Amino acid sequence: QFARDILPYLTLVRAIQRGDVGLLEALLPTFLARFIGGGNNNSAYETLELINGDFVRQNCWLLTFTGRSESFLSFDQAQEHNIKDIKVTYKPQGPSGGWKYMQVLHPAIPTIRRTTDFIDQAFNTLTRSKRHTAPKKEQDIQKLLERLRGVHSNRRGRQLDKEGRSEDYIANGVQSMVSGSILETWKKNCTYERNTEERYTTPGEQSDESVCSDTDSNNDTEL
Repeated sequence: QFARDILPYLTLVRAIQRGDVGLLEALLPTFLARFIGGGNNNSAYETLELINGDFVRQNCWLLTFTGRSESFLSFDQAQEHNIKDIKVTYKPQGPSGGWKYMQVLHPAIPTIRRTTDFIDQAFNTLTRSKRHTAPKKEQDIQKLLERLRGVHSNRRGRQLDKEGRSEDYIANGVQSMVSGSILETWKKNCTYERNTEERYTTPGEQSDESVCSDTDSNNDTEL
């Protein structure tokens, strides 16, 4: 169960940190089957879009603020970092800290962040330090051994009941892809004919909704 359920997730996290786009692409079919088997249809449709499209993979999949290895982030996680800088770390303060000053400050936040990191590395400042002393391992290991004592002992004849076994969502997803309708539904949603007509109203002209509402109100008055 660990190799089936946990290992792909840990591999995904590692691939994102390293910026290994090839490994991410190789993991997509596994997660597609898992999403389908678990009934997560929206996530399955998004995964199908990733597999069959190039825009996300080429433009907005992973990024790094520093350019170093082990520093890559997904775009949504990087956006959360930006939101923290805007609202917390570099938020406008003082009597002049209004919307106008916020508009001026935000484009400079990446430069401020790099300058702060450079000062921390150059002078090894005490504040905002990212380095920590290595903790002593002996006491932690001893506490861990005491808690795990007897947990991994071998019991002959022990069998897991149905409640103790996790469902194989990947196998269920593969079966659903073969015999189910999710692929056909996704294809239909991508290829059905869409209306491209645009309706505009000239100045002084009422829209269809307003005309209908006026007609309904007049009918109600007559009744």
